[in-house]
Amino acid sequence: GFNCTVMNQYIEQDMINYDINYDYYIRECNKIINKLKPKKKKEMKLFLKYLKNLIVKEKEIYLII
Repeated sequence: GFNCTVMNQYIEQDMINYDINYDYYIRECNKIINKLKPKKKKEMKLFLKYLKNLIVKEKEIYLII
């Protein structure tokens, strides 16, 4: 399982500093996708792959900065 910390106070900072566990959200998306019909499942898996690529690119940008 995952431990969860509720954000009680918003502090303006770069997203990389929030220490978000994207793996948790990806796993939850996969649970929903697996309940879909085959055609929709394929479309959603492609969309999730696209989102994963965006996350990786965002992390790489912050590492460069």
